[in-house]
Amino acid sequence: MAVALSIVGMSFAAFCVWLGVRIVNRRERWARLTAVGLVIGVPLLYVLGIGPYVWLNTRDLLPDELRQIYMPVGWLYKVGPKPIADGIDWYLDPWRKRRIEDETEW
Repeated sequence: MAVALSIVGMSFAAFCVWLGVRIVNRRERWARLTAVGLVIGVPLLYVLGIGPYVWLNTRDLLPDELRQIYMPVGWLYKVGPKPIADGIDWYLDPWRKRRIEDETEW
């Protein structure tokens, strides 16, 4: 797992350097749009990815190596302002495992 993560990280860094060279040397518009998309898209995917993470984690389907990926979001939930914690709760509510007691009573 560590080797695969290292390879992905180095590939992403190499792509960013290549893209930076395209922006600076050739001043191509598509390169600038791609860079803006990366700056906005990667953090957005990270934050939105916490839902599937919680779904997998509550069902014990997540490997132990991946359980610390979202520690920054957990820290923000614990020590951040209440509106941020409320927003995280709102987003994660559908992803959480429901207990039988929480279901509709018969």
